[in-house]
Amino acid sequence: MANEAKIGEDDGMATPRQENAIPNKTLDDFLKIDKEAFPSRANTVTGDENYTSLPENSFQSWATLVGVWLIQFCGFGYASAFGVYEDFYVTDYLTNYGTSVISWIGSTQLFILLSIGVISGRLFDKGHFYSVMIFGSVLYVFSLFMLSLCKPQHYYQIFLSQAIGAGIGAGVCFIPSLAILAQHFRKPYERAIVMTIAVSGSSVGGAIHPIMLNKLFNSSVGFANGIRASAGLIAFLSFVALLLMRKNKNYEKEEKYETVPFWSAIRSFMRDPPYVLMISALILSAQGAFFPTYYLQLDSTKHGVNSSLTFYSLTILNGTATIGRVVPGFLSRQIGLMNSTILTLTLCGIVIIGMFGISGPEGIISVAVVYGIVQGAYLALIAPMLTLLADHPSEIGERLGFGFIFQGLGGLIGPPITGALLTSSYIWWRPILYSVCLIGCGVVLLIASRFLLKRKRDIKGCIL
Repeated sequence: MANEAKIGEDDGMATPRQENAIPNKTLDDFLKIDKEAFPSRANTVTGDENYTSLPENSFQSWATLVGVWLIQFCGFGYASAFGVYEDFYVTDYLTNYGTSVISWIGSTQLFILLSIGVISGRLFDKGHFYSVMIFGSVLYVFSLFMLSLCKPQHYYQIFLSQAIGAGIGAGVCFIPSLAILAQHFRKPYERAIVMTIAVSGSSVGGAIHPIMLNKLFNSSVGFANGIRASAGLIAFLSFVALLLMRKNKNYEKEEKYETVPFWSAIRSFMRDPPYVLMISALILSAQGAFFPTYYLQLDSTKHGVNSSLTFYSLTILNGTATIGRVVPGFLSRQIGLMNSTILTLTLCGIVIIGMFGISGPEGIISVAVVYGIVQGAYLALIAPMLTLLADHPSEIGERLGFGFIFQGLGGLIGPPITGALLTSSYIWWRPILYSVCLIGCGVVLLIASRFLLKRKRDIKGCIL
């Protein structure tokens, strides 16, 4: 209708609808502030009413996006290359330990990386962005240099430096780097686009780091010097990122609203059925979704695939994930954020089923390419999906951090379980079936979360 009021204008407020207008609200209208959920904030300054955004295409906003991209490249991107470590540890450096035990290194690192955001996200909400980012970056680089000093067969040394130290360092930076984008890009679909662009840095990192590590580990440079070289690269890029990222000075100050106590906020989240179903879906699906990331290179090796192609299997997977992590941000406005997440997670399960057919180079390449795209899309949509349920701009960091705890828990227990199911005899159908079943459960829970979310907001015709 030509005269129908538009939703989500630049001032962030929905104009009154005409009496006979078709009830077809968009997500911008859906994401209103729920003052009943947080009475203490009812009379305070809200992001929608008093927030003055930076000018479109401002240098500060786009420079911050570049800085966040670099943080994702160095953090989650490097963690995505653990398949290289898994293969190297199993065949060379930690031969006294089984695949399940070794996979605890990578899964613990991933868990800490994702879950510690509940602390760093809270600190971000309190305004400590720069101090958090500096601390995390320094600890991350230091831990990698400590990893280069670890000796063969000394499992505890590697676990402490790589799983604990590097996990904490990268994890401290993960959530604040994404949350800072919400200060510069306020509208839901703007956030979806810039967040998917930002997390594409982890895909590019996941493509470049495996090449670098494989070449260094299997050359005269060796394990120790190879890690020092990669740590030096991460140190430089992290420094550049810290120079680029800036808070939005026009964003409301924390003193303009009452800070809700941490546990009060958590209790409020746990009383929100759509949010509970959403994070439950994350913990289940993560157990299956990371299986190819950890074991595809080992699968290639055990199926007798040429070593050159084996070394590039993770690079192909993470490289194609760049496509998957960027495209959904632009498509989500057409099909919805939650619809996009449900679709991509379903496709992840279908592709993992395809791993039954791996018997040579063609199968490895096919799985790596397709799974990279669909998994990259799924992972990119998690952060903007979690922000859908934020009742106030000040709780975005908490919502993200608490949600990623459950994503991290799935990443923690999933790889060791699949490694145990794989056994030393490499029975591949067991972990494949396990992964697919849990992904299926995650899809069902996300569908239920979407249903309750629409009913809670009482919005008909809204694309979620």
